[in-house]
Amino acid sequence: MFYILRRYYWWFRLFFDEPDLPFHAHDQFITEILSNFECKIYSKREIIQFKGEPADYIHFISKGCVRAYTDVVKNEDGVQRSSEDFFLFELSEMSWFGDYQTLTNSNSNLNFISGED
Repeated sequence: MFYILRRYYWWFRLFFDEPDLPFHAHDQFITEILSNFECKIYSKREIIQFKGEPADYIHFISKGCVRAYTDVVKNEDGVQRSSEDFFLFELSEMSWFGDYQTLTNSNSNLNFISGED
């Protein structure tokens, strides 16, 4: 299992290590978490998470990017941004989001959309 997931193992380890505290997750624990991941592929400009809806997943970005918006409108043609004024930030490869909301059983406070890249 480690051989298959080694590219992500050391990056994912950062999610469980706290540099300011003597806390480090056990290697077996990280391996078990990685082996239970579900891979999802999103098209460009596809809504991953709507603001106000329950966050059911912690999303790890392995390729491409995800953009966060305060407001978006979905129509038949896909996602139409109301205005770039609503754009907040972009998450790149090896980033994650949804951890706080998933662990606290909270709704998402932003709209997350797969990027153009």
